[in-house]
Amino acid sequence: MKNVSTTKGPTITANPQPQMNQQQQQQRLQELTVLKSELTTGDTSGLVYARPSSGAAFLVVPRVHVLKRVTEEMETLKKQQT
Repeated sequence: MKNVSTTKGPTITANPQPQMNQQQQQQRLQELTVLKSELTTGDTSGLVYARPSSGAAFLVVPRVHVLKRVTEEMETLKKQQT
């Protein structure tokens, strides 16, 4: 699954687009921070609804997989900003 989108959050891509400017990267990092907070609040076990792209049907996937993708993208964006 290349992209993941929860019902409340933005689409999560495995590889952020390198053509993003500094402001876009900062905004994306803020969106991912909110999404990570939503994924780690309350019951953190179980499954979440996600979708591979914005037009695709929602799938049920383990929360830990989505959280891992979010964390990886956040780390990648932070590296690009430095």
